[in-house]
Amino acid sequence: MWERLNEFPPPLVRCLAREKLRGRAVRALTDQEVALASGGLTTGDVRDISKSKNWDEVTIKKARLFCKGCMFDPLSAADRNRAGAYMRTNPRFTFLRNHPHWESTFLPLVKLYQDA
Repeated sequence: MWERLNEFPPPLVRCLAREKLRGRAVRALTDQEVALASGGLTTGDVRDISKSKNWDEVTIKKARLFCKGCMFDPLSAADRNRAGAYMRTNPRFTFLRNHPHWESTFLPLVKLYQDA
């Protein structure tokens, strides 16, 4: 399990948190939406975990809640394959670029993930 989780660091999991609208349209979730969906994290927790380069300093409970809030299950082959397939396409994170928080929230996370 830990090896699988390490393949998807927190910034990547956060950037992939989205809601499917219709067809291929998706909308990135806000930090507040991730916190609410997690069932136990605050918005501050979501922001702090998102900025972690890896899972080493994140407690198991918070990692589980963060993944739940981001709608990513590291034990689900479907979720891992979806994320892996997206990352193999040299992603441009178009759905994030259209989000009002692109520069303040998502761009720093994309850079953090790409620099790792």
